[in-house]
Amino acid sequence: METSAYIHIEKNALHEDIDLIGICQYDMRWTKRSVKLLHSLEKSTQGSRQFSLINRCWQIFGFGSDAKSIVYAQIAGKLMNSSGEFNGMACTQAFNWDCLLKSYNHFFNTQWQMVDLIDQPLTLWQTYLMPSQLFAELAQWLYVLAVEMEPWANEASYETHWGVLGGYTERAESLFMALRHRAKEINIKPLFLEYDDQIPKALGISKNHYGV
Repeated sequence: METSAYIHIEKNALHEDIDLIGICQYDMRWTKRSVKLLHSLEKSTQGSRQFSLINRCWQIFGFGSDAKSIVYAQIAGKLMNSSGEFNGMACTQAFNWDCLLKSYNHFFNTQWQMVDLIDQPLTLWQTYLMPSQLFAELAQWLYVLAVEMEPWANEASYETHWGVLGGYTERAESLFMALRHRAKEINIKPLFLEYDDQIPKALGISKNHYGV
């Protein structure tokens, strides 16, 4: 699953010397808008290497925007509304968000609370394009979280199929992005990919791990 890719890339330092790195689910279709975005980012990162010192000087004095703080993602609305209610796609009945937040705070030495998720973006489908350093921080936490989750996360009273573990790490990534956005460390912009249920069929992939 995607979490394995995150950990493998970080543990083997495959993300180093790369400006932007990302992972996407196999059933996401790259649209014309998403491909155009990639071409635009490729040009901008090439240019930023040539003018990085000038750009940095402008940023120090508060001008322009730092491209390194932008994360491109699949956005599914707000994670939590102003009344403190989770988005239905957070699936709080299936995933223990209290444990995810506790793990995040312990790993990153922070003291965030659930209310801090109000009005923050909900990013899902484990599909991102992000700065390399941010990728490393996320992957390092996912490695520790995966150990913390075993074996209780897919035992009763939670769903018992092993596919649920991917759902946990998917929500962990959502939490990570929401809190970094809340801290104003990143800006989140749409990646413009689309879910396509015909892709698994074309590849001959079944979802037996979900019991379907």
